[in-house]
Amino acid sequence: METIEEIHVENHDIFKQAGGEVFDVVQPFNEHIDFSKYIASLANRHFAQN
Repeated sequence: METIEEIHVENHDIFKQAGGEVFDVVQPFNEHIDFSKYIASLANRHFAQN
Protein backbone atom coordinates (compact mmCIF):
# COMPACT_ATOMS: atom_id res chain seq x y z
CA MET A 1 0.00 0.00 0.00
CA GLU A 2 1.39 3.34 -0.97
CA THR A 3 1.01 6.45 1.10
CA ILE A 4 -0.51 9.58 -0.36
CA GLU A 5 2.93 11.20 -0.24
CA GLU A 6 4.50 8.37 -2.26
CA ILE A 7 1.75 8.50 -4.83
CA HIS A 8 2.03 12.26 -5.13
CA VAL A 9 5.82 12.43 -5.40
CA GLU A 10 6.54 9.34 -7.51
CA ASN A 11 3.59 9.55 -9.84
CA HIS A 12 3.96 13.30 -10.28
CA ASP A 13 7.44 12.75 -11.71
CA ILE A 14 6.25 9.96 -14.02
CA PHE A 15 3.32 12.09 -15.15
CA LYS A 16 5.53 15.09 -15.92
CA GLN A 17 8.11 12.97 -17.75
CA ALA A 18 5.31 11.60 -19.93
CA GLY A 19 4.33 15.13 -20.92
CA GLY A 20 1.54 15.74 -18.42
CA GLU A 21 0.80 19.32 -17.52
CA VAL A 22 -1.65 19.42 -14.61
CA PHE A 23 -1.32 16.85 -11.83
CA ASP A 24 -3.77 16.90 -8.92
CA VAL A 25 -4.10 14.38 -6.15
CA VAL A 26 -7.60 13.72 -4.88
CA GLN A 27 -7.55 13.08 -1.17
CA PRO A 28 -9.10 9.76 -0.11
CA PHE A 29 -12.66 9.98 1.11
CA ASN A 30 -12.87 6.58 2.77
CA GLU A 31 -11.99 8.20 6.11
CA HIS A 32 -15.25 10.14 6.13
CA ILE A 33 -18.16 8.65 8.06
CA ASP A 34 -20.59 9.53 5.24
CA PHE A 35 -18.61 7.37 2.84
CA SER A 36 -18.67 4.45 5.29
CA LYS A 37 -22.42 4.86 5.75
CA TYR A 38 -22.93 4.95 1.98
CA ILE A 39 -20.93 1.76 1.42
CA ALA A 40 -22.85 0.06 4.24
CA SER A 41 -26.17 1.09 2.65
CA LEU A 42 -25.06 -0.33 -0.72
CA ALA A 43 -24.09 -3.60 0.90
CA ASN A 44 -27.35 -3.77 2.82
CA ARG A 45 -29.40 -3.18 -0.34
CA HIS A 46 -27.38 -5.77 -2.24
CA PHE A 47 -27.74 -8.48 0.39
CA ALA A 48 -31.42 -7.68 0.96
CA GLN A 49 -32.09 -8.43 -2.71
CA ASN A 50 -30.27 -11.78 -2.65
